[in-house]
Amino acid sequence: AVVSTQSTGGDDGFVEFVNAMYSRPVPFTTSLSSTSLNYLDLSSNQLTSTCGETLVKLVLGTDHWSGIKNVNLAFNTISSGVHSLAKAIRSHKMEISLESIDLRGNGIEDKPLADLLDAICHKSEIVFGMPKLVEMRLWGNNFGVLASSKLQELEKIKKVKDDSVAQSFRCDCITYTVDGKIFVAKKEI
Repeated sequence: AVVSTQSTGGDDGFVEFVNAMYSRPVPFTTSLSSTSLNYLDLSSNQLTSTCGETLVKLVLGTDHWSGIKNVNLAFNTISSGVHSLAKAIRSHKMEISLESIDLRGNGIEDKPLADLLDAICHKSEIVFGMPKLVEMRLWGNNFGVLASSKLQELEKIKKVKDDSVAQSFRCDCITYTVDGKIFVAKKEI
């Protein structure tokens, strides 16, 4: 399916694009899975934190649309808009279809990044949470004490789960501990 919008880009273009996707009628004879958008690359699109609620729609979907599977939001400045996504992920009642998310170089501060990782940890611990999430790219954001410890927690949860399934969780960041302090380093995936 092709969704066409005429906009100048940035937050306004992103909101217009996602709203156009939702207003597109789904034919009665077509299954929802065949009309789902699987991959969307919005990297370097001048998106800011004001698009947080629209980001939630894109990732989680609605009653009529299952949400995106792979989204690239690298090199924007969505920073605090991630808080809206974290809050929505935590409270979402259904399985989330997200398989990969790229948030590299967004200037996300420690607290919103920790909130997002905490929400993913919470969803990863329950049966119908985020079983499909296999890749996250987070390098280039501001890992402080909170986000570093949440990433370490997520690594442990995903490793335990991944031992029982033939699927591995990949992240471009890895934690390590020195003198009781948790640090984050870049890792190739």
